This record gives sequence, structure tokens and C-alpha cells, in this order.
Amino acid sequence: MELSYWEKEKLMDPNKILIIGSGITGLTTAIFIKKLNPVQEVLILERGQLPLGASTKNAGFACFGSVSELLDDLKRAHPEQVEALIKLRYQGLQKLLTLVDPEEIDYEQEGGYEIFLKGDERLFDKCLNKLDLCNEMAYQATGIADVYKVRHENYNMLRTTLPGIYNAHEAKLNPVLLMKALTKNAIGAGVDILYNTRITKVNAEEKKVETSLSVSIPYKKLALCTNGFTPEILPGLDVVPARNQVIITSSIENLDLPGCYHYNRGYVYFREYNGRVLIGGGRDKDLAGETTSEFGLTELIRSYLESFLNENILFGQRYTIDHRWSGIMGVGASREPLIRDLGNNVFAGVRLGGMGIAIGSEIGNKLANMVV
Repeated sequence: MELSYWEKEKLMDPNKILIIGSGITGLTTAIFIKKLNPVQEVLILERGQLPLGASTKNAGFACFGSVSELLDDLKRAHPEQVEALIKLRYQGLQKLLTLVDPEEIDYEQEGGYEIFLKGDERLFDKCLNKLDLCNEMAYQATGIADVYKVRHENYNMLRTTLPGIYNAHEAKLNPVLLMKALTKNAIGAGVDILYNTRITKVNAEEKKVETSLSVSIPYKKLALCTNGFTPEILPGLDVVPARNQVIITSSIENLDLPGCYHYNRGYVYFREYNGRVLIGGGRDKDLAGETTSEFGLTELIRSYLESFLNENILFGQRYTIDHRWSGIMGVGASREPLIRDLGNNVFAGVRLGGMGIAIGSEIGNKLANMVV
């Protein structure tokens, strides 16, 4: 495609801050840069027609970790580090709600439940024994007492005789409406977004990127907000892609499933959406196979999610699977996000660990301050 004089003049401005990735982190980074310096030119490059990774493909959970997830974190980090992660997730959600109207994104704070099924007695006992520790970490991070509470009701339709652990501060939202609102905010602040533009090479020495437009785009500073796709652009960082698969059912008569639900250290999650059951995860059933940046659906994960749905939520009710999809997250050896000055005016805000809704805005804020 031949660029016009006007298009090329705009792209060739070397004084702009260039952001790669128009997901939650990329958009909020751009918004906060504009808040810090309204006259600074900011251009976002996005290789998809929509944000390609998980920002519009997640399940719409605004959460900051179930108790079993926190215990998993404690195996790899000190309590102070886990507390810092909770704080980042909580502050990120607060930051997000300063940028968008909750009603505009279908934000509903109905709470979150961690459930335990038959055979999970040992895990439940571990969570119960560490409940005070998790509540203390959550209090230090959020200022809220008794975030996690044992609840004994049978969770409406769910087949479980064990108590669950309830967190009143979790919420759900519509991820596409969220991205629409953030995009509107960014464009209103004067941010330019160029879609369908793939980065083929970063030339940090010459401060330019090679693109699928067959032109080299110069920049003053470059911010990578590419999460799971980061290794394709800049290998060597502790970031690997992780695919998550999601399915959603047809309408279920008399479905009563308020709130958000987590199971098995957060590897399974489900909720109601418009009278349907949305369920995703199961990545732990094939960690090697799901460590990929390729979108796709597999029989193994599909079968596991549908079995879970039949045996623990819908109990043989008639339904169809109306839609399936997948998203790509970024994970690593550490659960902490990677927010770093990489040198040569290149910065990164990646490795969101499946908590993009919760932490993306705060990472964008921190990255913008670092870049500016």
C-alpha cells in the first residue's frame, strides 16, 4: 500500500512516543502519558483489527485472586511480595474506574466465590488454615478487613457440600465495552491508533520500528505493551504466552448464578452472562500445549470444561454451546508484572499473568510515568 504525503508526514514524526499494543495496558499507558504531557504526540500500533491478545477475549472478571491462588503465589514469593500483588490488583481496579464509567462497561460488583467440590477437602483445609494470613495480606494491601469469608450456603445451583470462600469486592464487566470506553478516552485525549500494522523488527539503536506498512516508523521513546506476544518482538525477557479457552452456552431457563466463581487455584472460572453460563480456563490440564501464542480450541480443554459444566453446574440440563474462543495471556516464572526500562529509550509493561483487567490500568500508569 502506498502512503499519501500526509500519512507519511504524520508517521515520520520522530518526536512521538510509540506504543505497541492497543489492549488495556497500551491504551491506559497512552492516556496517562497524555495526562502528564498533553502536547506529547502518542501513536499506538496494533497488529489486529481489535486488540489481539486477551483484552477483548477474556471472561470479564475484575478480581484480585482467590485464596488458593494466593497460596500458590506464596509457594514462589514472600508474603510481602504477594501482598504487593494484591495491592497492585486492587489499585488497578480503582484506577480503571477513574478512566471509565462503570455503567458504560456493565460493571457489576456482585462478589466472587471460590468453590470446593467433593475431593477438594485437603485444599479447602489448607485455605481455611491460611485464611487469616490471606486476610492480613489483603488488609495491608487494601485497607479492607476480612476480605475473604467462609460461606456455608450451597451456592444456588452448584453441586458442592463444602463451604466456599466469598470475596465481596470482586466484580464482572463486559470486556468489549471496556475497550470501547478506553479507546474513546484515548482518542479524546489526542492519541492516534493505527490498526492492522504488524511490527517486524525493533531497531533500538536507530530508534525506529520496521512494520508491515513497508516503512520504518521513527520514535522518541518506545513502550511495549504486547504481553504474551512480547517474545516475538523482543526475545530474552521472562515472558511466555499462555492460551486460555472460553465457552458460552445457550440460554438456560431459570439460571440463578449471581457473582463470579473460581475453582482449582483460579484455573477454572465461570459466571452467568445474559442467562447463559460462561466458563473458561482448564489450562492446567495441558500446560505445555497451552503455552502458545496461537489462537485455537482443543478437544482436551473443551471436553474438560463441558464435563465440569455438566457435572457441577447444569447437572444434565439441555443446552448447546453457542460460542467458543481463546485469548493469549503473558506469564512467566514470577507472578509480578514486568515494568521495566530496557535501555535505548525502550520500555516494557508486560507479563500480566491473567490479571489484565485488574492490573492493566495501574501498569499503564506506572509505565507512563517511567516513559515520561
